[in-house]
Amino acid sequence: MKTFQQWIEAHNQNSIQWEYEDTAHDRDLEFDIYYSIDPGEEMVRYYPGGGGHPGSSTQIDITKVVCTKVTQYDPVGNISKSGPPHPHGSILGDQFDELIQKDTNLKNAIEEKILDSQKRGDERDYDDRY
Repeated sequence: MKTFQQWIEAHNQNSIQWEYEDTAHDRDLEFDIYYSIDPGEEMVRYYPGGGGHPGSSTQIDITKVVCTKVTQYDPVGNISKSGPPHPHGSILGDQFDELIQKDTNLKNAIEEKILDSQKRGDERDYDDRY
């Protein structure tokens, strides 16, 4: 039986699509990036009793990254192969997740797009190049 926290986490799973240009290997990779989000709380300057609350910022946790498509290019730039990454999808996803954790600019760009998708209410329809 699931705890309440596990139930909340399972129902807070959202995802965005992200396209990454891997120039080192002449390929484009498409990922589904799954995340959970805690919207935080707004600051309250004064409660009727005189106190307040500083608020908290939005927290985003990338929970899983799955490679969904690989497009390989030949040396001239023509598509030589395109399709699902099977059987390497989870390996590529893990490698990209490691890159996200190491590259602050990439992580910030992904988090910005997640926040943007939340504002628009459309978690699955964002595609971007980094």
